[in-house]
Amino acid sequence: KSRLEVEFYNEAGSGLGPTLEFYTLLSAEFLRRDLGMWRESELPAVALTEDADENLGIMEDRPGPRAGELPVNKRSKKLVMCPLGLFPKPISAGQDGNTVTTALLDNFRLLGQAAAKAIQDSRLLDIPLSRPFYKAALYGPGSLERSDLKDIDPVVFKTLSQIEHAILDAQGSSSPKV
Repeated sequence: KSRLEVEFYNEAGSGLGPTLEFYTLLSAEFLRRDLGMWRESELPAVALTEDADENLGIMEDRPGPRAGELPVNKRSKKLVMCPLGLFPKPISAGQDGNTVTTALLDNFRLLGQAAAKAIQDSRLLDIPLSRPFYKAALYGPGSLERSDLKDIDPVVFKTLSQIEHAILDAQGSSSPKV
C-alpha cells in the first residue's frame, strides 16, 4: 500500500506538512454550501448564540463565525454550518436535471474515496458528519428510524411528535394504530 504524499505547486517542501494541509483543504471543499450536498441548520439564529452553544454541545470559545454568519473557506466560499453534524440534503423528486443528481453522486463518491484513503493513511478529514449519516453509511439507509430524525433536525422531529400525539388524542387512543 502506498501513502498519499502531497506537494503544492510553487511551494517548497513535501511530505507530512503539505499532506495534512491537503486533507484540511479537501475537508473544507466538501463543506462548501454551493455544492448542495448537505442539509443546513434550520435552528433559529438565537440557537446559535454563545448562550445556546452549551445546549448544542458546542464549545463556547470555538473559532469561526458569529451567530447568523456562515463560515468561509480560504477561497471565500461559504461553508455549511450544522451544529448537529452533516446529513445529506434531500433531492426533490420534481427536480429536473440528471446533471444535478450526477454531480451530487459524484461528490459523495469522491468523499467516500477520500475518506477511505484518509483511513488507509491514518489521516483525518475534518468533516463533522451526523450520527444518522454514519448509521446509514454503515448499515444502509433502511437502518434509519424515525427517532434518528432527532439527530438530523430536532425541530421537524418535535413537530412530527406533536402531530402524532394530536392524532392519538383525537382518536382517543394512547398507542399508534398500524
